Amino acid sequence: MIELTPRRLRCSHGGCPAVFAASDGDYVIIGKKVPSDLQEQLQTRIADDEFVVKIKPEFLAGIHRSRCREFVNFLMLPFRRWPSQSC
Repeated sequence: MIELTPRRLRCSHGGCPAVFAASDGDYVIIGKKVPSDLQEQLQTRIADDEFVVKIKPEFLAGIHRSRCREFVNFLMLPFRRWPSQSC
């Protein structure tokens, strides 16, 4: 795996949100647990083998621009909105 987290947001001790590119082309996200009220709102969208996490928008800055819009779209689908920052 290749870490895509912007260097200024990385931590050396672990336990920090992060974004990685897996060898199969997918992204792997380490994020904070979503609060239970938001989890309930998304329950019909979450499959048995899926988890919902959240990350700060700054983590998207490390994603290569050619994949940024696709990545943001993937992350934001449950919320049906685009972030105010453009790629």
